[in-house]
Amino acid sequence: MTTLSYTAPDMPLIRESRETIRYQAHIGSADLYIEALRKELIKLYTEITATDLITSKTLTFAIISLETTALIETLEALDILSVGEMNPQTKNAIESYTKIARQLISRCTAKLDEAQTELSHAIYSVRYSPISNNRFKIAELMNAREVLAAELEKEKPPVDTLLEDEKVLNEAISLFEKLTFIDRLKPLFEQLTGMIGTQPDTPQTAALKAGLVVANKFLDEANELIKYQDLIKARTTLQVRLKDRQGRLNSLVTQMSDNDKKVKQLTDTKKVIEPRNTYADETSNIVEALSLFLEAITEDTRSDVVKKGRKLIALAKPFKRYLETLKGQWLRG
Repeated sequence: MTTLSYTAPDMPLIRESRETIRYQAHIGSADLYIEALRKELIKLYTEITATDLITSKTLTFAIISLETTALIETLEALDILSVGEMNPQTKNAIESYTKIARQLISRCTAKLDEAQTELSHAIYSVRYSPISNNRFKIAELMNAREVLAAELEKEKPPVDTLLEDEKVLNEAISLFEKLTFIDRLKPLFEQLTGMIGTQPDTPQTAALKAGLVVANKFLDEANELIKYQDLIKARTTLQVRLKDRQGRLNSLVTQMSDNDKKVKQLTDTKKVIEPRNTYADETSNIVEALSLFLEAITEDTRSDVVKKGRKLIALAKPFKRYLETLKGQWLRG
């Protein structure tokens, strides 16, 4: 009799698949901005959990179903009867034991078939638990990001210019405030000209002049009669504009950050697809083992109950070891 070879599920792969799906369902989806996607992940993990329990039940159920003590005793009785005197009483006994053997075999195969079917349906629910690929939504978000990035690039130069102007004004105001002879009622340009005279510009006077030039950009009427208070007014106007521009800039940065976060979330939800398939593939090895065992029992035995029974007994012991090994690992794995 050919020895059957049963492929065992890869328990480290199953463990890793469970953990990946559990993480995405309960942690990765915690702030998922599309509720429907979060529900998909939760549903998948629920299917995994249900299939884990069904698999454990299947293993236990199959091990119990493979108890062959009664079948062995029945076949031994048939062996004894078949070599004795063949009289009506013996024939009736043979028919009775044959019926019992047939019932024991049918009960075993029926239970195994039932367990196989239930597990197959559970695995099917896992394998085809819907997970959106989100490609259209991701493409939409990527297009929106390009628009935001272009707007951001447009906003940066004006903000940089305003920051530079603010720096020049701040420096000029600070320097004017340090001049002991400043007359806040006289035009600053006039005072500056008087201070410089015919002397060449120094870094200090150049900074003062630059401040006056910048102030003219933010006053309603630009002229050389700018006084100290006009500098303050110009800086206030500049800072209002700067605040508006920076608000717009910060808003674009925030929108891009939110956009990127959404893309990552949508991409992360797809991370469960491979683990889902791996879990289904590996667990399917148990279904295939049950199928292989059931096919082997009926192969070439036709209606010969004794032959079928002996084959079942011979195959049951190694198959039972396979199932018991898995049972010990399953929920712990």
